[in-house]
Amino acid sequence: MYKMFSVIIPVYNVEDQLKRCVDSFIHQTFNDFELILVDDGSTDRSGEICDWYSKHYTNIETIHQINSGVSSARNAGLDAANGKYIVFADSDDFVSNDLLTQLAQSDADLVIAGFCDYYHGEITKTLLQENSKWRLDSTYGILQYLNSVGSVFVWGRRYKKSIIRKNSLHFREDFKISEDIIFNNDYILSSHTVEMLNFIGYYHCQYDSKTLSSKYIDKMRFCERNKWREIAYNQFSDYPDIQEKYTSQTLFYAENEFVEISHKKILFSQKCKLINEIIKNHFFRMTLKRSPNILPKDVQFFCFIRQASMIVLKYGRK
Repeated sequence: MYKMFSVIIPVYNVEDQLKRCVDSFIHQTFNDFELILVDDGSTDRSGEICDWYSKHYTNIETIHQINSGVSSARNAGLDAANGKYIVFADSDDFVSNDLLTQLAQSDADLVIAGFCDYYHGEITKTLLQENSKWRLDSTYGILQYLNSVGSVFVWGRRYKKSIIRKNSLHFREDFKISEDIIFNNDYILSSHTVEMLNFIGYYHCQYDSKTLSSKYIDKMRFCERNKWREIAYNQFSDYPDIQEKYTSQTLFYAENEFVEISHKKILFSQKCKLINEIIKNHFFRMTLKRSPNILPKDVQFFCFIRQASMIVLKYGRK
């Protein structure tokens, strides 16, 4: 049945937080929506909780799938969505009871609400901007979006399903990090307007223990973690000034990595091997040619001639 909103919530082993999330949508002041719960192979009671809600609420649907990751779960939700608009939420977060009401007021292609970081019942950080609306048909407009609150997330905002379907947009299932950014970039490149709302509609919950994704990221090498910037760089092939943003970021974070590796308590040869992986990477070398002045001149030279040992010696002394 057609609805104004399709709310998509990937679910994986969140039996203690799931009810709070789902209830925050059940209590919305705007009622014309469907809630799609995608159980991504949970091994706790999350799947059972999803089924209970589907049984007791006609506008809640549960999809069960083998564990395939959050991108796969969101894609499954997109395939099943019947609403005019798409809203994503994470199953361990919750929303204000007027989120959908506020998001329904705008006709912009992308509508973004402010959000809070929430920890043990208290708001620890608020990310909020003034009401504003602008076009995405120029470098300035896109940069305005990229520099805005929460541009790296998909939750707490409203998308048009027609844009997603027309352009066959989906989440990259081969990416374990920053898949939200890649999806958002594709979406804004297919859109014309974005509006920022000056209200807190989403509560992003923080916990004491690290999430599985953060533990995964900690184990990744720099070139793996940086892969999304290469994709983003290629997405903006028609916008050289925006590409510069990603090349500069790559070199900035690469230098941080040089420092960290140089101070690791591992063999000198192992440090050189790790740094060699970076300075031989094709995207790193391209960014070095494009934005060379981000790094100190001696480090630029060491990178160009592939002298990882000199980089270790330089940063190891600091």
